[in-house]
This record gives sequence, structure tokens and C-alpha cells, in this order.
Amino acid sequence: MTMPVSFLRKCSVCGTESIQTGLASTNRFGSPDLDLRPPEMMRSTMHWWIQECPCCGYIASDISEPTNVDIEWLKLVHLPASTGKGFQSDLAHNFYKYYLTNLADHKQEDAFDAAQHAAWSCDDAGDRDNAIICRKAALASYPHPLPPEDNDALYVVRADLMRRAELFDDLIDEYSRVRFSEEILNQVMAFQIEKAKEHDTGCYTVEEAVSPLKKQ
Repeated sequence: MTMPVSFLRKCSVCGTESIQTGLASTNRFGSPDLDLRPPEMMRSTMHWWIQECPCCGYIASDISEPTNVDIEWLKLVHLPASTGKGFQSDLAHNFYKYYLTNLADHKQEDAFDAAQHAAWSCDDAGDRDNAIICRKAALASYPHPLPPEDNDALYVVRADLMRRAELFDDLIDEYSRVRFSEEILNQVMAFQIEKAKEHDTGCYTVEEAVSPLKKQ
């Protein structure tokens, strides 16, 4: 069951106090997407993953945490044309702002996640052009060096970002000779390469990649 919770937060940029809503708990049933986007019910809770100050527009996972950005900086990135074309989803726009904030705060892994979440929000809105821009932003902020945990899994996620950003040849060139110690990751990569050769940018789950016969 998904349970939201409300609490008071003081914005670290402008000092405004506001009531914010977050997740107390949620659950997930089924297979995640190849980029590890979770299934329902967690899939539909993204609007609770970030907070926005109603006064200055600062966005963070917790707006009370310190940041390098200030109000003047926020005025510049608040423009809806941050990517060159306005977002069709307010949530995507907010996650993209959060991505830019994390870059300013030198939080590489958080920037990577925020750009991915912006892409997911674009997917939900049918905003393909900006979804590609956000995936390329995630690739540009891809953590390097990789965090010590789940290195292979994150590397496989990167391949899905490349395919869905239409970087088909780059994916094929980089991953064709890669082998992982876990066989499930090798199956996923074989599926990714096959779809890249077909210029397929579709969204697929891990289950579909490792058990393609179940789709037929």
C-alpha cells in the first residue's frame, strides 16, 4: 500500500516554511523496466520523490538541505525552455531543474538519477523529444568512477539510456563484446543489442528481455 505523509520544511534558499508531502511507504509488484524504473504501485509515486518551495521554486529531495544555488540562479533555470523546448509535463520540468541543481551542487549520482526521472516523466507525457534530451543528460552525468555497489547493473542501465536516446551505433560498438559474470545481465545485453540493431526505442521490462517468448 502507498501511504503519503505530510511534514513542515524550511527552504534552505529563501527560508520559507511550507507543508511538503513524501512517501511513508509503498510497494511494487512485477518486473522493473530495463532502466530499473519500478513497477506499480511505486511507479506512480514520482510526484512525491521531490519537494518544491512554493516561494522561490527550489527543488530537492529535501528542500531544507543546504545547497550551492541561490535565488538568482533559480530565476535562470526556472524558464520552461531549459532544454530548448518546453516540457509537456510539469513533473518532468521539475526533475530537470533538480538535475541542474545537483550538477551545481556537484552531486553526480543524484544528477544522474534526476535526469533519468525527468525522462520517465517525459515518457508518461508522450514527450519523446525531451525524453531523449533527458536521457542524454543522464548519460553525460553518468557516475564515473562507478559506485562500488552494483557496478554491472548500472552499466547495463546505461545501455538502455543509449538505446532509448537513439544512440544505436554507440551502444552496439561499446557493448557487443562485453560479458558479465551474471548470466541474466548477458541476456539483457543481448536483447538491448538486438533492439538497437532494429532501431527500437521502446520501453521493455527485465522479464521481457530475459524471457522474450512470453511476449509472443
